[in-house]
Amino acid sequence: MSKQELELPKGWAKTKLDDFTILIQGQSPPGSTYNDKGDGLPFFQGKAEFNELYPTIKKWCTQPKKIAEKDDILLCVRAGTGAVNFNPEKSCIGRGIAAIRTLCDVPPFYIINYLKIITEEFRGQGTTITGITSSDLKNLQIPIAPLKEQKRITSKIEELFSKIDSITQSLEHTTLQLEQYRNSLLKSVFEGKLTEDWRKKENPSLDTLLEKIQSNRKNQESKLQKLKPFDDDAPFSIPSVWAWTRVGLISNEIQYGTSEKASTTKSKLPVLRMGNIQDGVLNFEKLKYYPNKWKSRKQYLLKDGDVLFNRTNSAELVGKSAIYREFHPIAVFAGYLIRVKIFDEIYSPLLLTWYLNSIFGKLYVKSVVSQQVGQANVNGTKLAMMHLPLMSNEEQKEIINILEQGFSLIQNTHQTVNSTLEFLQTMKMSILKQAFEGKLVPQDSDDESAEILLQKIKQEKQQLIQKQKTKRRSKNVK
Repeated sequence: MSKQELELPKGWAKTKLDDFTILIQGQSPPGSTYNDKGDGLPFFQGKAEFNELYPTIKKWCTQPKKIAEKDDILLCVRAGTGAVNFNPEKSCIGRGIAAIRTLCDVPPFYIINYLKIITEEFRGQGTTITGITSSDLKNLQIPIAPLKEQKRITSKIEELFSKIDSITQSLEHTTLQLEQYRNSLLKSVFEGKLTEDWRKKENPSLDTLLEKIQSNRKNQESKLQKLKPFDDDAPFSIPSVWAWTRVGLISNEIQYGTSEKASTTKSKLPVLRMGNIQDGVLNFEKLKYYPNKWKSRKQYLLKDGDVLFNRTNSAELVGKSAIYREFHPIAVFAGYLIRVKIFDEIYSPLLLTWYLNSIFGKLYVKSVVSQQVGQANVNGTKLAMMHLPLMSNEEQKEIINILEQGFSLIQNTHQTVNSTLEFLQTMKMSILKQAFEGKLVPQDSDDESAEILLQKIKQEKQQLIQKQKTKRRSKNVK
């Protein structure tokens, strides 16, 4: 709990974890004895296998060194220190895990929830736990309520957590719905459906834009000059007053980022990499840097309206895009990104970014992607060839207005959902703290005290130890 010593309720006691449980320190078997074919006992090694309550079985072991029984508490004592799960069945545990077995009908749920408080408080203090030693575990102080009260506490926690989890699931579903709404909004916009009434009233023309595209194409570098106007089968239906164009035809430049190695030494010149594009926007965290007077600064310096396209990544992330705006910090861009400089008199860079992140942009990327050593890649030529629906400048402005309003609503709702989810997690910890301060359920003077329970546990533990000694002696005689 907190650093201040709390006064325990009447009938409670505080004792070492080792005094009222059986502790099993994990020990990893030889690598040759475990497999992924289901032979032997399930084998757990650490937090990577843990979920909300039970770990995922990924490996099995034919010659376990240390065994945890069903419903033992599994505690990570190395990487992922402090994470807890229930053991789903008889299992082998590696050295990254300790198993905790309760005695005398003490609910494992009671102990596991106290362990959650301990690790949460460490995180709240900003402490990094690198490992829990055997001595740490044995000497961990646990507040023990009378057994009947433990069961009332466990029941109440499960009841309250069930309600919180129900609300959480509903909010998480809302998050999925928001993403679906965003995708649907983008799809409808680029199909021309959301500006249909506007077109009937304004009767826009593309003549001027088409002339600018032709003029722009003549002035581009030779590679882009060779791009033909869109003449393939249309990938989806668009309004009759729109036209098809290509990314290369509305661009002044398509440029690869620098491949020069950057440093973690901070400067005033950060370099944006593929990880800095998140959910369609630029994230200026986990940056690397070039010296302030880097020789190639001018060549790769980003400017307002530059569209960054992630050309190499995993199959599901390649093609993610974001726009650089003047309010962003000064930055350059790295080699796995492509900069598209849009001729903004023809097409809005913001609109291109949204199209690249829409279902239509993703489908195109999927259709042209190539695989290279486990990574998906879309080169600059394929990006230049991407088809793009073209509408008048006035309609582009109308579309941007619609999308900005829709995205603002989505973002505000997301923030509300996320803050509520954080509050619910805080509420869970508050419930647990109340439980172990004796404030969650009423005390009953007729309950058998924790001191008597501890005496019974001590006797049961001694009997188990004696039984194990007898069993070992019997094996040795044989």
